[in-house]
Amino acid sequence: MTRPDFGKWIDRVGPDDAVSDVVHVALQSRLAAVQYYLPLAADEAEADIEHVHQLRVATRRAVAALKLFRHLLPRRRRRRLASRLGEIRRAAGPARDLDVLLLRETGHRETGQAAGEGGSPLALRLQRERREAQAPIVDVRRRLTRRQRLARQIDGLLGRVSKHPRDLPGRSSVPFDRWARHRLRPIVKKFFRAAPAEMTDIHALHQFRIRGKQLRYAMELLVAAFPPLLRDELYPEVEQLQEQLGQINDHATTLRRVRQWLESPADPGEAAELRQMQDRESRQLELAVSQFVGWWTPRYAAELQRRFRELLSGAPGR
Repeated sequence: MTRPDFGKWIDRVGPDDAVSDVVHVALQSRLAAVQYYLPLAADEAEADIEHVHQLRVATRRAVAALKLFRHLLPRRRRRRLASRLGEIRRAAGPARDLDVLLLRETGHRETGQAAGEGGSPLALRLQRERREAQAPIVDVRRRLTRRQRLARQIDGLLGRVSKHPRDLPGRSSVPFDRWARHRLRPIVKKFFRAAPAEMTDIHALHQFRIRGKQLRYAMELLVAAFPPLLRDELYPEVEQLQEQLGQINDHATTLRRVRQWLESPADPGEAAELRQMQDRESRQLELAVSQFVGWWTPRYAAELQRRFRELLSGAPGR
């Protein structure tokens, strides 16, 4: 079966379109991706680990769309659907993390195929925990697809999109380009405010990563309202920031998991492997932070902020 193209860009709309029409297009695309990958991640994860990865990405993008467009959506229906998406994301998260660990630490599940059993004590532990992590995905799929529960919630929300944005009082309707600048401006401001004063603070870097992810998802949804500067120049910069902060987060998350495992190793062989992994992840985390500090300089941050101001102050290109 050919996989549908759920592109990240919502660009089948124009700057003069009604905001409500854009919301329909964006939400239909984001929620269709969740509905497509949920059964695949539950039933065919052994055939292709990308199913779980794509499901988690799809839920994150869908939640971002609900947040961005919240002023045009019925509050109760939006919150209910966001809660269901949160269940899916939480179910897929541990499985995806373990897939990445298996690839990095054991060489298994490579090229998207599940590997057979065997290997070191640590490999056996990872394989066992990965099998256990599949159960929540199967469970959430069963609950949300029974009697088309998720599909009915989606249809109910899309049928109630408002033509009157509540975040622009006194305006019965506004073109997409004006509304998009209004919505993107505070997201950009929060992103730059989140930049840590101390670049070695892992928690602060994690919060900065979250703000960067919010900005990235908003740019994907609002791209049609802005000139090429957003897509061709600014988005790649935010994407690079996300990649670097993502590496830092991966190493920090792995370190926390390894330290938990070291509290109750299965045998001396596994303990030795875990200590080696801990040392390696500590060195890689230190290196990733150093590389980020060398890239995100005050001069670079100021120039990027200036370019975002240019984007938001100018008339959107057609």
